Amino acid sequence: MRKLLLFISVIIIAVSCKNTSNECVLKADLGKDVKGKITIYPYKRYSSWDEAKKHCTNITINEGGIDKIIDSTKVVRKGSAKVNGKGYGLFFFSEPGEINFQIKGNKIVASGTPLNDEYNLLVEKLKIDRFNKLKYKHNLSSEESAFKEDFINNLWKELDKKPNSIVLSSLFHSLFYGADIPTLNKIINSFSKEIYKTFYLADLIKKRDAAEASAVGMKAPNFTLQTKEGKTLSLSDYKGKYLLIDFWASWCGPCRQMIPEVKKIYQAFHSKGLEVLNVSLDAKEKDWLKALEKEQMPWSQVRDTKKIADIYNVNAIPDMFLIDKDGKILARGIHGKAIWDELAKYGFKK
Repeated sequence: MRKLLLFISVIIIAVSCKNTSNECVLKADLGKDVKGKITIYPYKRYSSWDEAKKHCTNITINEGGIDKIIDSTKVVRKGSAKVNGKGYGLFFFSEPGEINFQIKGNKIVASGTPLNDEYNLLVEKLKIDRFNKLKYKHNLSSEESAFKEDFINNLWKELDKKPNSIVLSSLFHSLFYGADIPTLNKIINSFSKEIYKTFYLADLIKKRDAAEASAVGMKAPNFTLQTKEGKTLSLSDYKGKYLLIDFWASWCGPCRQMIPEVKKIYQAFHSKGLEVLNVSLDAKEKDWLKALEKEQMPWSQVRDTKKIADIYNVNAIPDMFLIDKDGKILARGIHGKAIWDELAKYGFKK
């Protein structure tokens, strides 16, 4: 689970933070009849829902509102909310200052602090809400396609004017997180170095570094994980063998569909020096073990409990890597017939 959508039950909240510290006071004045509970999760990636819950802020709304202190990290917080049974979206930067929340349409809007006010101006200027509605839409009209293209161009123009904008870094992070290395480098180099350590730029730099380290031609990063039998297994254990590393998960339909093909490959070439290793991204061990019992794959299985997928810049699964005898990455992102074709380059032919 790469990015967890946050959950909140009831609310308008306001966050006010003392300018001299990172303490934020969450406030709400919803009237005497409003009661409920809010759970806000920081906008970060966690390997499981249980892990995410450890980082949440729980707030109880009593009659007349709430008053709670939290830490501010200048990281956007994102979520959903229900007010009297109606759902709303929530998006705000938890920064020092007094943040006021209002219900506008189908979302709760934060204002009153520099980052939140800057974001609201960009929402109007760039028409971010419209772009979000079209972002994943197929079969766009010519007018919609032109709008999306203009949106990206205008976003770059805003970056030229404000290279130290944390708000813009959040937008580029959202839109280009899975971009190629040249695009990531262009984005990073366009921002001021003074915000390189803030969440979004630091994460994009980490993403760029992982992409470079796991690119074709690079030595595959070593890792050590536990097998389903509880034994320690390292990538270095495969030195002297060709290896297919398959990042997958029990809940991934395309991953499960690819297993029969990998079985054929294993049966054809295992005796000729090819090994296979499955690295599961399952958060729950029981789901992983259940899938292994059903699929009966005759090669080693490990579960990613150390975020190895991030080190290998895995943006989507299935993602398969071909590693040579010396640990160099020969290919990545190969599926189906492409696996056979890639293996044939190195002597694995039927």
